Amino acid sequence: MTRRVQKLLFELDFTRLWTKSGLMDEEWLAGQVEAFKARGEANREPYHFEAFQRILDTRERLTDQELADYVVLALERRYQMQDAVLTLLIGWRGLRPHQLRFIREYLLSHIPRPFTGLSPQVQQALDRRGFLFSLTSELLTDEQFARHLETGDPDIHDALLNRKGLTATQLEQLAQRGASRLIREAASARLEVQEDRE
Repeated sequence: MTRRVQKLLFELDFTRLWTKSGLMDEEWLAGQVEAFKARGEANREPYHFEAFQRILDTRERLTDQELADYVVLALERRYQMQDAVLTLLIGWRGLRPHQLRFIREYLLSHIPRPFTGLSPQVQQALDRRGFLFSLTSELLTDEQFARHLETGDPDIHDALLNRKGLTATQLEQLAQRGASRLIREAASARLEVQEDRE
């Protein structure tokens, strides 16, 4: 690591792991330091939050090592920031089921919250994402499908749409009652393809 990078990290109170992990590049960091100095602020937290957000916005997937580094970096922050950036990661579209299991197990064994365990915000995000993953992998009866459709929740409807083996009736229901126009259009398109094959 060059002296310039060390200085830039110090300016915004970032640890070396940020650049060592490859989750932050020198040019972006230099731009953030320049913006920080120009604004004459004392609070560095918004720059940290933006760094975490940028990791997720600029990648479709994280390797397992990048994910582990993200979690370690998140745990370096104060509790409020921890919860916010962990919740961002847990809800991120590129997260895979085995990575969610890793996050849960790692946090339960490392989170520095004596006697309290996971915060309610993080626990709720883990539970919800686990549920959404289960919708794409577990066998659903028509009754269960209908119950999930009734929620009107766009995330649940998206998970339903991403299931393999949806029947024509289920696709038709999503096409008519999906929580967003995008879901309804995607369900309609899938239904057309399925009908063409039959």
